[in-house]
Amino acid sequence: MPPDPEHIESEPRERPRWKHGRIPVVGLVGGIGAGKSRVADEFAKRGFLVVDADRVGHGVLRDPAIARRVVATFGDRVVAAPIAVNGPGDGSLIAEASTDGSISNREYADGSISNREAADGSSRCGTSSDAGEIDRRALGRIVFADPAELRRLEAIVHPPMRDEFERLIRGAVADQSAPGVVIDAAILFEAGWNQLCDSVVFVDSSRPVRLARLVAARGYHEADLAAREATQLPLKNKRDRADFVVDNDGTEADLAARVDHLTARIALENAPTDRFDRRGLSRSNEPSSFNG
Repeated sequence: MPPDPEHIESEPRERPRWKHGRIPVVGLVGGIGAGKSRVADEFAKRGFLVVDADRVGHGVLRDPAIARRVVATFGDRVVAAPIAVNGPGDGSLIAEASTDGSISNREYADGSISNREAADGSSRCGTSSDAGEIDRRALGRIVFADPAELRRLEAIVHPPMRDEFERLIRGAVADQSAPGVVIDAAILFEAGWNQLCDSVVFVDSSRPVRLARLVAARGYHEADLAAREATQLPLKNKRDRADFVVDNDGTEADLAARVDHLTARIALENAPTDRFDRRGLSRSNEPSSFNG
């Protein structure tokens, strides 16, 4: 006798929904000035653990072993004033999520590294006194002017950054106090970190709006934006590869409503790497859009 269909459908089924366990990992990408940080903040308000790739990268540069490799590769031109650390340091990086979902790295008695943001928003990326402090602005001028130099830096810092992402994801999955993890990384696709994610969100914003934000926040000009964008994948490529698109040209209230819709969709997806149309009714080759 064939099994009763109603009985089969009512049976609870345990199956992995996400790559890392019971909570999703979401990648966050977008154009420079698109407002990824605003979207990340909205995720954090909803309890998600937000991993800021920039802060993790700054922490990696503070690792004495990594700093020595950077100095050996790029020379003393990337070294600022030497600083001392407590203890010899073991080259490890300890990062934790703060209550708002952001990442901070603290200095411990065994010489592990601290990466607190200063009051003016700057971040001192210090290493042990034999290497000195890495001048990130000097390093940035070098690598953003030459793609080959950028690749050399990425070969040094990307592997330990990925290790740190994986460590934070494992901790969040084990703890299960957050509904998900968000990796906020402008170069998510370029670095291959999207492989860690169940889905990717592209933050969309028009170029005039992005440039206006960058002029106000960083004093950028059109040439500055173009130079930075030239080091990354074209925005259309990122948008096409994303699973979800969130428009961020509107108000904070508009964005909050869109992220509400988005997080609900992410929570309901049984196959988070599949793509659906904006109504969520049928499979599609286009990313879902949340634009009000």
